[in-house]
Amino acid sequence: MKIKRWLALFAGVLLVLNLACSSDEEEDTPTDPRYPTARNSISGITDDLGEVELNLTTHIVSVAVTDTADDGLSDISVTAYLLKDYLFVFASDTCSEYYPNFTFVPYELIQTKPGGAFFPRPAVIQSPEESQSVEIEVVLVLYPIEQDFYPFDTDPQYMSLIFSDEWITLHSSQGILSDVYQLADSIDLGGGVLIHLDDDVADSTESDVQTAVVAMDLIENYNDFASLMGWTFNITGTDSLTFNYVSYGNLILPVVYINDITISRGDFWAQFTLTWGEHPWDLDSHLWTPEIEDSSYHIVYYARGDTNSAPYADLDYDDVTSYGPEHITIHEAFPGTYTYAVYHFSGSGTIATSEAQVHIFEPDGDVRIMSVPTGDTLVSSYWWWRVCEIDGTTGVITVIDSLTSTSPLLSSTMPEKLPQSE
Repeated sequence: MKIKRWLALFAGVLLVLNLACSSDEEEDTPTDPRYPTARNSISGITDDLGEVELNLTTHIVSVAVTDTADDGLSDISVTAYLLKDYLFVFASDTCSEYYPNFTFVPYELIQTKPGGAFFPRPAVIQSPEESQSVEIEVVLVLYPIEQDFYPFDTDPQYMSLIFSDEWITLHSSQGILSDVYQLADSIDLGGGVLIHLDDDVADSTESDVQTAVVAMDLIENYNDFASLMGWTFNITGTDSLTFNYVSYGNLILPVVYINDITISRGDFWAQFTLTWGEHPWDLDSHLWTPEIEDSSYHIVYYARGDTNSAPYADLDYDDVTSYGPEHITIHEAFPGTYTYAVYHFSGSGTIATSEAQVHIFEPDGDVRIMSVPTGDTLVSSYWWWRVCEIDGTTGVITVIDSLTSTSPLLSSTMPEKLPQSE
């Protein structure tokens, strides 16, 4: 019996020692300091050199904000957020001269010294916390505002991963485009909001763009917002949407995520959206209708049509200072042929060098994008781009896509424009 007791006592001692060693091993196991252990965020304003340092205690973020000429931009608001797996840095110009921009920095890509030590904070006097902080350098380039939306040609790296990060919460809503406008306006950080489409939504709308920065301060009303959403994402006012905003603790990130759509084109029959480059500064949309209630109509900047009476089609506004967009919408169709064309009204260059594009919401719900032909047509005598015709009964589009010196459908000289033709 004594032997059994001694064996039991010996086993108990071994168990205690083993647990103690295990505990010591767990305490001695180094954690990766690149990864934060808690949420933290901080904002700052760039100095005269376009630089700002954001002290997040565990992470010191040095941000340089420049323009496209690599010159530092002062008075830019910069906010850094420690997400679970990424550092998110957002920069916005409260003076609305530059689009906001952002970047994601995966912690695993933060560089180390030879031997694995992390770069310390270089300072003469350091607190214990600062001496162990991870330093991250970020450069953000801001682009001057040309239109109120800036669509990214290539979806920004890591963009979609923010919506699955463990330290953020998605808040889902359902509604239509006006509800998205109200949300974007409410979470604007004084410079802009990111809008991102889920892959399936982009496929459904046939959008070539998934992410855009919206300069909300420059958008005067919902109609302007809706026009730009149609041009950028092929989303219209009556589409049913599921969308999310993103909270980070008690903060709201300037991000809107659209993750579901039911397409509805019930508020119009067809729509043309014209955009172009800086030169020429004034291109115009033109639509000729078939006979409607005993008259044919020419919709143009000086005769913009009407939504609820003949010609049941209208031009939203006339952009005379480059880029667009301009929309001509056919709300109700009539038998016969509709003809759509673009005219070079004023400004240097030619229509062939204008970088003009027309997005067409077709009557069957499809989206067609047409770019102005170039080729051997870079001559000043070509003032017209005849884009297409639509059959008012069948909705079938006949592509013309040719540059000409005159329009056979224009019987009178167009009047001069007022200084502001919006």
